[in-house]
Amino acid sequence: MYTVRLQMQVRVARRLLPALDITWDELEAHTYATSNTPTPDLEKAVAAVWQSLTKVCDLPLSPNIDVAYDDELIGQQVLGYASRTMYLRQEPVPVWVPSLFFPEYDNIDIRLRINPKVPNGWYWAGADACDTGWRYDLHTVLLHELLHGVGISSSVREGADGNGLTVGYSSGGACFPTMFDAAIHDASDDPAVRGCTLDKHGAYYVGGVELFTPEHHNQGSSFSHHAHQGSLMYYSIPARQCLRLGHVETDLLDAIGIVCNASTDSVSDSVSDPVSDPVSDPVSDLSSAFTSVPHVACLCLLLHAFRSTM
Repeated sequence: MYTVRLQMQVRVARRLLPALDITWDELEAHTYATSNTPTPDLEKAVAAVWQSLTKVCDLPLSPNIDVAYDDELIGQQVLGYASRTMYLRQEPVPVWVPSLFFPEYDNIDIRLRINPKVPNGWYWAGADACDTGWRYDLHTVLLHELLHGVGISSSVREGADGNGLTVGYSSGGACFPTMFDAAIHDASDDPAVRGCTLDKHGAYYVGGVELFTPEHHNQGSSFSHHAHQGSLMYYSIPARQCLRLGHVETDLLDAIGIVCNASTDSVSDSVSDPVSDPVSDPVSDLSSAFTSVPHVACLCLLLHAFRSTM
C-alpha cells in the first residue's frame, strides 16, 4: 500500500470589512505613514514565530517552510496567502494530514507569500512587543497562517453543482476528509462529518469551540476559523493589534491531536480594526499531477487570491 499525497495550495488573503472605522487607504494616508520602515527578513521572522509556537505546542521543530515576499501582491490590498501539503493517513481512519507530521517527506510543507508593501510597512518586533502604530503586525499574520498550515483548516466548501456544501478531497476514486473536518461536531457533541458528508446543523464545534459558520457560506473563511472575536483564529484579523496563541486556539489544536499549553492572554494590544479572511472564489484549477517520486501521487488545488473590498 502506498501513501497518497495531496498538495493543497490555497491562496489566502484578507479583505477589509466595509463597516469599520479605518480602511487600508486611511492607514496609508495617516500622519504616521512613513517610507522608512525597514522590510523585515521573512525567513528570520517565520523561524522566530515557529520557534515560539513549538515552545508551547508539540510540533516538529524544523518543518520545511517556504516563505517569501510576492511583488505581484503590491497594490492589491492583500496581506498574503498560504498553502500546505497533506498526506492521506490510513489509520485509525483515513484522513488528510499535513505533511509536516511525516518526517520522511522531504519537500515543502507550508508555503507562505507575503505582500512586501502594506500601509506604513510591516510591524515586526518579535513576540514580546506591540508598538505597532498604524501598521499590521507581521507576527500575527504569520502565526495565523502557520496555524492553518498545521491543521486548523477545513475542506468544507460549496459544491460544484451549487447544491449545498461538500467536504473532503478525493483519491483513487474515494473521498476523505481532513483531520480538522473529522473533528467537527454538532451542539450535542455528535460527529457532524461522516465520510465526506456534512450533516446540517445550526452550529458546529471542534474541541468544544464554536466555528465561524454564518448563514451564508463564506468560502475560505467558514469552518476554518472559530467564532470567538478578539482571538487569533477568529475569521477576521485586526490591524494595529498583536494577537498570540490563546486557549481557544489550543483547544482547537488539542482536538486534532496537537497538545499545547494554553496562554492566559492571547492579545498584546487592543485596537479593534478587523481585517477578514476572504470570501473565496470557487476552485479555479483542479488537476491530478503525478510526481516522479515512487508510490506518491499529488493532487493540486488552487484557489484565486482575494482582494480587499472597501
